[in-house]
Amino acid sequence: MSGIVGIVNLDGKPVSRELLLSLTESLSFRGPDESNIWIGGSAGLGHALLKTNQELSIASPVTLDGKTYLTAHARIDDRETLTARLAEHLPDLRGASQINCDEHLILLAYKVWGEDCVRHLIGDFSFALWDLEKRLLFCARDQIGVGQFFYALIDQTFVFSNTLNCVRLHPAVSSRINERAIGDFLLFGVNHDPHTTIFEDIKRLPRAHTLVVSDKGIKLNEYWIPTSTPVRYRTSEEYVESFRELLDVAVSDRLRSSQVSLSMSGGLDSSMVAAIAKRKRHPVSGELKAYCTLYETAFQDDERLYASEVADALGIPIEFLDAPKINMGESSRTCGNAPEPFNVEPFYVVSDELVLRLSTSSRVALTGWDGDTFMSETPRHLFHELWRTGSFGPLCEQMFRYVYYQRRPPPVGIRTWWQDRKSQREKSNYPVWINPSFAKRMNLKERWDHETAFVNAHPTRPSAFRNLNSPMWSALFSFFDAGVTRLPLEVRHPLTDVRLVNFLLGVPIIPWLLGKYILRETMRGVLPESVRRRPKTPLSGDPGLQLRFSKKIAEIDSFDPAADVSNYIDRSAVPSLAAETDSFSYWVNARPFSLDQWFRNSYKIETTSG
Repeated sequence: MSGIVGIVNLDGKPVSRELLLSLTESLSFRGPDESNIWIGGSAGLGHALLKTNQELSIASPVTLDGKTYLTAHARIDDRETLTARLAEHLPDLRGASQINCDEHLILLAYKVWGEDCVRHLIGDFSFALWDLEKRLLFCARDQIGVGQFFYALIDQTFVFSNTLNCVRLHPAVSSRINERAIGDFLLFGVNHDPHTTIFEDIKRLPRAHTLVVSDKGIKLNEYWIPTSTPVRYRTSEEYVESFRELLDVAVSDRLRSSQVSLSMSGGLDSSMVAAIAKRKRHPVSGELKAYCTLYETAFQDDERLYASEVADALGIPIEFLDAPKINMGESSRTCGNAPEPFNVEPFYVVSDELVLRLSTSSRVALTGWDGDTFMSETPRHLFHELWRTGSFGPLCEQMFRYVYYQRRPPPVGIRTWWQDRKSQREKSNYPVWINPSFAKRMNLKERWDHETAFVNAHPTRPSAFRNLNSPMWSALFSFFDAGVTRLPLEVRHPLTDVRLVNFLLGVPIIPWLLGKYILRETMRGVLPESVRRRPKTPLSGDPGLQLRFSKKIAEIDSFDPAADVSNYIDRSAVPSLAAETDSFSYWVNARPFSLDQWFRNSYKIETTSG
């Protein structure tokens, strides 16, 4: 992902060229090919280019008319439709099949629709546009939140970037800690406020939001909200065909690169992405290569068997990573080097290694994440809603359909209800090692009770809507971002394409969302039957727990917290990870160490002068 940065002095003072150059150069790890800056008095934009497509990649900042200047990390999809809509307002574009430059499409869309342009944009993006005539900065982030965007307003200076540590380099931005975010990390493993970061001065633009900066201040606007708009066809074939078309365009739009690598397990989602990528890949393009992590040396793991079968059937070379062995070592990034605390390292070092391997063979990688959110939904909430509203005829019809497709009774009994409540109760463990004075000062018990209270996110699709709005779901996108990996690699997720999301949120649960039925039907004749019919099964062991008896965990259990960390945790109350047998408790009790490593490795940063 290319790097973007900018400074706007709202008091009219000119932007320092030396400072903007320095901030832009700090992004060279994510944009190593070319860097440029533009300064127009009190506003300045910078861009560090990562070329993923030699023909289409251009270095920003860019302008079409000398009135609006743009710096962007963007991949705009469905160009042909967007070009046609633009041509309705811009006669010069009539007859054009499409515009290949993403930055030009954004500038033209802003010219036609102003701040509403984002409602016409599909893809992964974060960008900022300086409007000279209106003297305002218009910023945006895509609907799903793959593109990152951070900013700070200090006195009369506004600074932004898609890389958190770049914003930190501005001399006006302090490293003062946001203790609410610390509390959230210790409670939940991630900051639950989509507007803030671990630093008091630095904010995060939430997904599907725009931001306008002018002498009137800052204005935020949410331009897309996920909804379940019914999708209804007369025949099963129409559902399958519509879904197949959406899958094809979602993958095809993400194949715009001379080289593409694949994160591929033996599961249905990533195998499907690989199959479509292989079919849609232009013959003269570079070879696809897949990478798969295995845990077979630690516990029962059949991924090698299934992944090999898919790779052989598609003719894609695949490399396997021995996850237990890799996890025994140290991260290539060093635990805690992420800009914000994240409770993955040092237990999932293999995730770091996987991204590194992907980057060695390409600048674009595709994943199969996150089909589970949108293609698997229990029907019991649908049954409950029909019962609650007195829709007994439709209720009987849906139950009959369930029995017909699943060949078993519908899940409506007391046992199902009890299992749900038991699962929620088991996960409601308030961390006992939080420093009592910190907890009292930040009202963390009240925060815990509020955030863990059961809320039905949607009457019939609660799982999908809960995940889509989950802070953890959003944080996982940032984990793949170059601002965290520090690798010149753009990771793309076809199954989170907003067109697919809108479609899947609206299709009938029965039968299409029962165990990914719609995907299984679509993949008939495409994937090996053993993979197409493979049931969804979790790993037979926990990758973290399998480290319990290692020297590595013994060293972690003996950690002596940094002085800053002692303000937030009671070290004596942290249980031994080596003695833990419960997977959920294991990850909760790893947070103190993860926070300690973050303070030691990432908290301090040298500021830039200028």
